[in-house]
Amino acid sequence: MRTLQLTGVNLVDGDLALWAPVGTDCPSVDSPSRLPHALVAGAASFEFVRTAQLFLCYRFMSSEDTAYTAFSDIRVAVVHVTNASTS
Repeated sequence: MRTLQLTGVNLVDGDLALWAPVGTDCPSVDSPSRLPHALVAGAASFEFVRTAQLFLCYRFMSSEDTAYTAFSDIRVAVVHVTNASTS
């Protein structure tokens, strides 16, 4: 499990963040295959269970728009995974 601190304008606790594979789109709604993580004190914890190149999808809860915003320039490369849990 890794914790990522997110800071910026209009970020609030309860906003949702998830990572999507590069070359795909952000989901239009929450999906069981891509569960979002809520920000608490500006941070969210993520568990990566497979190697991948991913970009950030972010949902601003202060907005009336319920769609995720793609931040394709904010990326993570998961290059090695050990002891991944399925629970």
